[in-house]
Amino acid sequence: MQSFRSLSLYVCSFGLASLLWTPQVRAEWSLNLGYQNPHGSRLGLNALYWGSQWNFEAGLGWIDAQADDGSTSGSSQVATQLYGDINGKFRLTSGSIAPYLQLGIGTGTAASVGSHSGAGLSLQAPYVGLGLMLGKSKFYGYGAYDYFWEAKASEVQFGIGFGL
Repeated sequence: MQSFRSLSLYVCSFGLASLLWTPQVRAEWSLNLGYQNPHGSRLGLNALYWGSQWNFEAGLGWIDAQADDGSTSGSSQVATQLYGDINGKFRLTSGSIAPYLQLGIGTGTAASVGSHSGAGLSLQAPYVGLGLMLGKSKFYGYGAYDYFWEAKASEVQFGIGFGL
């Protein structure tokens, strides 16, 4: 039964990846490299969906992995953490120079296996921002000023991107 589940997962993953890699679906997606985007990272990789004036972005800011074989602590452990964010952008114009409003939230996930196994997902640091997009989905630059209302702090982010 286990091998059937693994095979089914493989077939479904391959089918979904093939569908998502079609030119029609890829046409609206881009990748960008951002400074402080996602927040909490110096450099992040983001996937941005270009809609009409509504955009959706999900990014990965940092990955941390640790392993302890138990030789010093007496318990073996493997742990990993991922941090990123998700946000929506509303471009106020549809031209090549477009100011935008954004609303987002930070995301984090962690998992560990060993003497103390567990997993978790967190949503944190909601923010609002005002930015400027220069270019179109095939090649663009952006900059934004974001305000975190829970932390009462602000941050500037910027980056460049290109269409898939």
